[in-house]
Amino acid sequence: MQKFLMLSLLASGVLLPCQASDLGLGVTLGAPGTTVYVPWKINPELRLEGSLSYRHHFSETPPFAASTSGSGLMDIASSSTNLAAGLGVFWVRPMSEDTQVNLGSRVEYLWSKQRLRVPMSTPPDTQTHGYAISPTLGFEYFPIKSLSLGGEVGFSYTRTRTTDLGDWDYLVRQEHEGSFSRLILRYYF
Repeated sequence: MQKFLMLSLLASGVLLPCQASDLGLGVTLGAPGTTVYVPWKINPELRLEGSLSYRHHFSETPPFAASTSGSGLMDIASSSTNLAAGLGVFWVRPMSEDTQVNLGSRVEYLWSKQRLRVPMSTPPDTQTHGYAISPTLGFEYFPIKSLSLGGEVGFSYTRTRTTDLGDWDYLVRQEHEGSFSRLILRYYF
């Protein structure tokens, strides 16, 4: 109960001074899939930013010969659904009246489900859970007070675990590292 009370007091202390101009909404530009961002200026030098992305992909191959012996036609269908929910913490440094630099990190929870359908053999659906940690450097330009166009670069470390949803007892653990860049359009209310 004490922890709940402390968290409630902390949240109310942070939320009460929050003004509408401290909240915003952003989207990625030009990237495959769309990520939605919700920036929240805690104070002039600190920003929290939630993020959410959803992507669904379906593909189906046209029928093709299953073997050279002419035993029939075969088509394959696959689909995947991906979801990422994250939170970033950024130190904000104004460079001029209409530009700022952001330095911080994002942490994301990753989830996906894959389905593959092949005639005569139906492998089980698979599900992936994981996380990503991404130190990030960003730049924002404000052509008007409430609108910014920004860019981010960073390095991402991702760790996932894929399991089957059937009885194949399938398990794959993966780790990935790599750099990224993205453009983000943000509007502050």
